[in-house]
Amino acid sequence: MARLIVTAVSEQGEAAPGNSDGASLIVGVTKADGSAVSALVQEDFTVQLILRAFPRITTMVGFTESPGDAVGTRLPGLYLLRIHHDHAWSSGIHAIAVEVRTGGDRGFATANLEIR
Repeated sequence: MARLIVTAVSEQGEAAPGNSDGASLIVGVTKADGSAVSALVQEDFTVQLILRAFPRITTMVGFTESPGDAVGTRLPGLYLLRIHHDHAWSSGIHAIAVEVRTGGDRGFATANLEIR
């Protein structure tokens, strides 16, 4: 089993206090040597929203590899995950954990998601 280096940044998206609409996670995945991990599938990702004293698995509603920027640049190993959960969002900062597993390799990261 090898360690994956996982980084994550969140963005509020359509999520707002009182709704359960989607938020975004941009997740980068590399091997320990820095090379990108490409061709991951949605099932390789697990996302948890940490709610006060207990974790809740969120529902991933969208998945895209290498989302690119406004001019279409694509980077290998970069993934866009659209998530929501089964209760209405509350305002504040929510801790999110994302785990990536592929074959015997594994890594995880955390991110803060601010809902305003």
